[in-house]
Amino acid sequence: AHSWNYSISAQEGRRLQLSLQISDPSLGGRFHTTEVTWAWTEYMTPPWARLQALAILYSGGVGIGDKRSFFGLGGFVEQDLLRALFLNQRQCCTYLRGYQPNATVGDQYHLLSVEYRSPLLWIERGTATFPMYLRRVHGALFGDTGEAFFGALKLGDIRTSVGAELRLEATLIYYIAAEIQLGVARGLSKGGSDQIYLVTSFPF
Repeated sequence: AHSWNYSISAQEGRRLQLSLQISDPSLGGRFHTTEVTWAWTEYMTPPWARLQALAILYSGGVGIGDKRSFFGLGGFVEQDLLRALFLNQRQCCTYLRGYQPNATVGDQYHLLSVEYRSPLLWIERGTATFPMYLRRVHGALFGDTGEAFFGALKLGDIRTSVGAELRLEATLIYYIAAEIQLGVARGLSKGGSDQIYLVTSFPF
């Protein structure tokens, strides 16, 4: 995946991930489990705007063993934003925005997220020696759809949401790269709600 000097995210190429996690009491774990997760993220630049980006993520996973709820999908958990920023504690990694955290759980999951990203405001300013430098603001329109489940996936259970985010990039204490996201999301399926959130996380 590639980005340029003024890119707000990767703008072309792809990122593929495959992970195997094994837990066993002989290795210090609490359960006998095996989890496999995967993700494919694709980045594209629209022909009409060189610094805008379309990002598409498909991720999934399956787990077996004596633990039941391997995966949970939902929105962001409550966060102490100041602590998270200065300790660089971002939320990670797959979200179904517009729903409560872990609104759906299971030993399998599939998630598709699409974001259209665009720069909005270039700031590039700090104040004297105050340890905060504001870089820029960019926005994203998004749609999420997915489900965590046991057994076979039922198409009628898949949950969908849409929303928008404003993202402020800053540098704290001269070297910590931070991003604050102010978002609004609407869950369109069972259990969904209108949500407003202010968090710091890892965008895909």
